[in-house]
Amino acid sequence: MGSGASTVKKDDTTVTRVAPAAQPVSEADTGFGDVFVCRVAGNITTPEQLASLEYAVLDLGVKVIMVLGHTKCGAVKAALSGNAFPGFIDMLVDHLDVAIARVDSMSTKAHQAMKEGSADMLDRVVRENVKYQVQRCQRSTIIQEGLNKGSLMLVGAVYDLDNGKINVIITKGSAEEGAPRGR
Repeated sequence: MGSGASTVKKDDTTVTRVAPAAQPVSEADTGFGDVFVCRVAGNITTPEQLASLEYAVLDLGVKVIMVLGHTKCGAVKAALSGNAFPGFIDMLVDHLDVAIARVDSMSTKAHQAMKEGSADMLDRVVRENVKYQVQRCQRSTIIQEGLNKGSLMLVGAVYDLDNGKINVIITKGSAEEGAPRGR
């Protein structure tokens, strides 16, 4: 299933989902084959992404799935702009509408902040999108079974491009006490 998959060590594999611009995996203390990474702009959970995560859980025996967004996300910025985009980009941006709607419903000033391109609004949507994508991962019966059995932990976090820290915002699974707490 992809080059190098057979070299992954089952007992210490972590699945990380991160947008292409953020590179915390390369900064972590990991070697080749220690981390199974699925990357997609906007940090969205499509059926193809879920299938890759299920493969990692079933065949590679991963213990942690981390949904990792990042500050200043260009895909979220694009979604907040409300502009139309060519090709399949529009479909990708459409996946972020739920996170935008959730943030919009939390605040009466959110709509104005969206129009002004507020950095605070961008950060709030990035965080909400991570939470939403964690929920979408839980739709997988394979992932949910791992969470229920205590053999899998699902972590939602945001990588800060300015300071290089990973801020955990949500954890699911029985091993929550063992969740990464940031760097």
